[in-house]
Amino acid sequence: MTSHEKSNQHPVGRTLLEIAGIAIVYFLTARIGRTVAPPPGVATIFWPPSGIALAALLILGNRIWPGVWLGAFLANDWAALHISNVRSAASFLATGAGIDTGSLLQALLGAMLLRRFVGLRNPFERFKDTLIFVGIAMSMCVVG
Repeated sequence: MTSHEKSNQHPVGRTLLEIAGIAIVYFLTARIGRTVAPPPGVATIFWPPSGIALAALLILGNRIWPGVWLGAFLANDWAALHISNVRSAASFLATGAGIDTGSLLQALLGAMLLRRFVGLRNPFERFKDTLIFVGIAMSMCVVG
């Protein structure tokens, strides 16, 4: 095994800790985002978890995607889940899982496009890269 292969391996415990950390940060920033939402508190124009998810995927890699999905689930579904009727709870969770998956796909798409079109460069050092970053960020919002 080469040193490059060793550096690409991540201990399972560390990966699980990163996944849990991303889920918690996603959930907490979602709570902050919902504080500025008009009643009933569902739709908001300020949604920090999208940026957190994108940054996490860019910094830590796609291997932490379960943390993004779990954080979205906790933020969107868990707090609002009422198990008074099994059928309505199942329907609620199925719809929520679709929304949570959309949040994950949004971040994965953004990370993939940034890696492809900007690479490892700082996107704010060159004007062209900044425009690409803004375009990708706006495109991500359509998916979510």
